[in-house]
Amino acid sequence: MREAAHRLRRYVGGVPHLAEVTVRGEPAGRDRVTVDPDALGWRRAVYGPGAAIGGAEDERWAAEARAGAAYALRRSADGRAPLAVTVVRIYGTYADTGPGDIEFAAAVAVAELLGTGWGASPPVLGAHGAVFPE
Repeated sequence: MREAAHRLRRYVGGVPHLAEVTVRGEPAGRDRVTVDPDALGWRRAVYGPGAAIGGAEDERWAAEARAGAAYALRRSADGRAPLAVTVVRIYGTYADTGPGDIEFAAAVAVAELLGTGWGASPPVLGAHGAVFPE
């Protein structure tokens, strides 16, 4: 079982983009992506046992993490063994994490886990979010 993380901390066009995603991978029968139910559990350590976890924004972040990880797996599928990826940590802030930031960080974390590059068309982070070429 291997683990990788990507920390996105960048301003593009004056807009902040902040996200951190940690992923864990292990051999599997087919590619799959899951999000650990406690991926946002870091909030309890920071804000205490009553920290707010869940809700629409957290669900969006989990969906973005799944999408980013799945994107990286799709882009690297040729010639590699199937991998089960678990998103074990998702970090962002409501002020500085915008649409696409978690997805971008998850995609890069999985690419780092796999040790693969993007080839000629990597994902691009713009002022209005990430663009994922197919």
